[in-house]
Amino acid sequence: MIEPTGPLPPSVYWRRRVVAAVGSVLALLLIVWLLSSGSDESVAPTGGKDEGIAASAPPPSTSSTSSSSSATSSTSPSPTSSGHPVPSSGKPPESSRTSPRKPEPPRACADEVLKLVVRLGKPAYRVGERPRLSMVLTNAGPEPCVKNVSRQLRELVVTTMDRRNRIWSSLDCYPPTTNERPVLRPGQQLRFDLRWAGRTSEPGCPIERQVVPAGEYLVTGKIGKSISAPARLRLM
Repeated sequence: MIEPTGPLPPSVYWRRRVVAAVGSVLALLLIVWLLSSGSDESVAPTGGKDEGIAASAPPPSTSSTSSSSSATSSTSPSPTSSGHPVPSSGKPPESSRTSPRKPEPPRACADEVLKLVVRLGKPAYRVGERPRLSMVLTNAGPEPCVKNVSRQLRELVVTTMDRRNRIWSSLDCYPPTTNERPVLRPGQQLRFDLRWAGRTSEPGCPIERQVVPAGEYLVTGKIGKSISAPARLRLM
């Protein structure tokens, strides 16, 4: 089997063996290549398999659209009852925020919330002295209010004890006009002081005025419709 035998020269038989061996090797390589090629085709997906995968899972475009829609729904504003959109944070947009209302100005003081009293510098004065008379106005209500306390509305009146005779008024000879409308806070007081010359007076302030004699008199204060209780003044 190793040494060639036959009628032909040995070199011919050696060449045949080499050709046969080479052919066998080439055939073996061809078979291996074919097997390896067949294996790649069985792994790679065909057109039908690709379509099957696409049908079983959402397409990329659908997935991205869904994500975008989800993100939009989580951040998109929702309408309020007034029709303005409100972001998901709960704060209304700048355009829909209403500016704070300015506080309304205080109203005029009601007569029932005002307390007016008359105070004297001392209970008794000598004839010829100038008694000090005062009015104190207090806001006894729970809210601030405006009161017209202009000079023409403020009046102190001295009468006899029976109130039948009017002795003197602060408006008879001092009728200046002012415009005073302060805001009174709850509990706030306004005080108005003057000195009475101790003489009589009448509207229009006549030239002849008499000294008020010794005795007891009543002093009453008025500011608009607010009237105080009378205070007793004694001249001696």
